[in-house]
Amino acid sequence: MFTRLKDEKDRGLDGRSIVKTSIRCVFDDYLDLYASFLEGEGVGGDVNNNDDDYDTGVIEYKNYRRETDPARPILKKLFGEEFTEAAINELYA
Repeated sequence: MFTRLKDEKDRGLDGRSIVKTSIRCVFDDYLDLYASFLEGEGVGGDVNNNDDDYDTGVIEYKNYRRETDPARPILKKLFGEEFTEAAINELYA
């Protein structure tokens, strides 16, 4: 989370009091959501996720990244084609 605050002395507000009131509430909500996500509840709680669709998407993404890795040209120049292809294939295995 990022915010840029300026003191509003004419309204009796300074950056610190804004953080303690408004921003802290938002941060606490975010932290609770993140903690529940880490505990395995996910963002939507009872959302019915199709694991097959997820797995297919991951495989497609890894294949795409393997084919279009932007580091390939510089790695080939530095380490040669054989090492580069082995490293990229291992990374996206």
